[in-house]
Amino acid sequence: MGTSRARAGNRKEREGEGDSAGASRRVEGLRRRFAKFRHEHESGTRIPDSLRHAALAALPSGNSESEVRRACGVTSNQLARWRKHWKASAEARELEVQAPRVFPVVDDLAGMGLAQARGPVQQDLELCIGG
Repeated sequence: MGTSRARAGNRKEREGEGDSAGASRRVEGLRRRFAKFRHEHESGTRIPDSLRHAALAALPSGNSESEVRRACGVTSNQLARWRKHWKASAEARELEVQAPRVFPVVDDLAGMGLAQARGPVQQDLELCIGG
C-alpha cells in the first residue's frame, strides 16, 4: 500500500511540472551549449550571437534570470547588456524592413563627364516595371 501512495504522489508532482520541466530542460540545454563553447574556445572569446539569443529567449519561457545567468556563467550586467543590444538591433531590423528603397537619379551631365557634349543633349527616360 505504501508504494501505491508514493506512486500517486509522484504522479501528482509530475503533472504539475509541465511548464517548469520544459523551462528546466531549456536551462540545461543552455548550460550544455555554453559549456561546449567554453571548452572549445579560449577564455575571453566573444560569445556568439546565437548563444546570446538563446539565453535571452530562455527568460520569458518561465526561467528566472538567476537560473539563466548560472547556466550561462555570465553576470547580471552582461545579461542586461545583451538584452539592451538585442532590443536595439530588433529596432534597427524593423526600421531596415520599413525603409523605402531610393534609386539615385543623375541630373547633372557635367558630373558624368559629359561636359564636352555639343549642343543641347536630350535624354530619354524609360521606366520598366516588372521583369
